[in-house]
Amino acid sequence: MSNDNLDPEARITAHVALRLRIRRRMQGLTLDQLAEKASVTPQQIQKYERGLNRVSASKLLQLARALNAPVNYFYDGLQNGGQMSADVEDGLADFLRADDAPALVSAINRIQVRSTRRRLLQLVQAIADEQP
Repeated sequence: MSNDNLDPEARITAHVALRLRIRRRMQGLTLDQLAEKASVTPQQIQKYERGLNRVSASKLLQLARALNAPVNYFYDGLQNGGQMSADVEDGLADFLRADDAPALVSAINRIQVRSTRRRLLQLVQAIADEQP
């Protein structure tokens, strides 16, 4: 899923597309439901999520509101030049394929206390490190 061969604008578009898809799935929304909330067609949401169409600033704000996310959420994880680190990109792609990913992320997002979320991350990392 690496996008190293893309120009910086295309990498940013691909990153925003991935983050949009992740957030929609985390919220448990279908394409139709998000489209209705953001006042666009489901086909347009699909094009945004595939990176076929760039999301304008005003539409990104509408999508962020519809998904209960800050606008900067869509840019989290980008490095200079619009490139996501390969391990983050590969990890996100693998995670998205997991059937239980949306439920897991939704549960984690309901944890409001930042220090608790950090402790949960440390626990998950410790469990992962123990795996054969």
